[in-house]
Amino acid sequence: MKRTTALFLTVPLLALTSCSATYGEYIEIPQAAAQDAPFPADTDVRVRQVNDFTADGRYIYTGIYKIDTVNKTSDFLCSIPGCAHNTTSCESVMLSGIPGGATISGCIACDGGLLQVRPCAEQKDGCRLVLSENGEITELYLNTYTDDYEKEIYGTVGGFSPMFIDGETVYCSGPDYWFSLSLDGKLLSEPLKKPEEMGLSGSIALMEDGRLFSSSMSSAWAIDLKERNVTKLCDFRQNAKSPAYFNGRIYCVMKNDSGYSLQSCDLNGEDIRVLIEDLGDNNFYFLDGKNKLLYLADNNTKLYAFDLGSNEKTLILDTAEREKLTLCGGKDNVELHGIGSAEYLPNMELIALRVSADGEDVVITLGINGEDPTCYTDIFDKKITTVYE
Repeated sequence: MKRTTALFLTVPLLALTSCSATYGEYIEIPQAAAQDAPFPADTDVRVRQVNDFTADGRYIYTGIYKIDTVNKTSDFLCSIPGCAHNTTSCESVMLSGIPGGATISGCIACDGGLLQVRPCAEQKDGCRLVLSENGEITELYLNTYTDDYEKEIYGTVGGFSPMFIDGETVYCSGPDYWFSLSLDGKLLSEPLKKPEEMGLSGSIALMEDGRLFSSSMSSAWAIDLKERNVTKLCDFRQNAKSPAYFNGRIYCVMKNDSGYSLQSCDLNGEDIRVLIEDLGDNNFYFLDGKNKLLYLADNNTKLYAFDLGSNEKTLILDTAEREKLTLCGGKDNVELHGIGSAEYLPNMELIALRVSADGEDVVITLGINGEDPTCYTDIFDKKITTVYE
């Protein structure tokens, strides 16, 4: 796995990280130069804030659909030849959660196919990580680990989801624990339970020292699967919305007198910087590996890019400007409403959006500067209407 030199902005940050030769060396930047320090273009910082999309270089997978970005079409995410997509044996039905007992929980594209989590026929037997490729299913790993929390709250055994892939490692999350696997299904780290104090976790990211970052509304945490410990990094002064980690700093939305602002702080919760003062009650999304983030405005109808180096914002999509969208599919009069989520797909250099439209969701893709905005309205024509028990 490629890992490049990481730049840390202050001396306290260095004291908070467990440096190891395995993960490279760390360079201290003088405090005077910290504000203007360039972000190295080849730094591989993995950020995972949402799980709506995954991509393999040509296809984007979302929920029950597969979007072909070359032919500009969408179809059901089902590899069963001749499937009518209306029975419980259909993979798209399983992904949709109808019926709940047949749900495929998790779907991540990788070289050679899709990694999916499927329950065993008997619920008590756990869940399997499988590779789905051209209609062939290969079982990679069976998870039987569980605890009272999972059984009482979710009524499952061994339930988990793959969060993201970094190199040859698949990072996975259970209801209240994490573990990692190799791409060929070998267990790399045993399940590590969350501290009770942590509560529900938010975004997940790979920090430059090899630990995972996770957060709740009130605090931020570092997860070391190798050393098997979870460390609180800081408590927030007030409840934070959508805390996320990027390049040695924590970013989150905070409430102020006039609404909400986007702020960042160091790993101690200090050195607070207000980046966007008029954010509104909205989420933000990093362009993984780049020094930019995305945020929504005007009732989630506009998408802006914010440059963390220059503090400049750029409007890259206004869903009201339908004439600038390429509409692909059976409907050309669809009315677009709010953007539900955004995610950057680094292996395709595309941003994928989930957008509310006429009571349904459509997908819009565009380049990182807003180029070639494409709306896939043919998803409207592909609904699962009948499920036989």
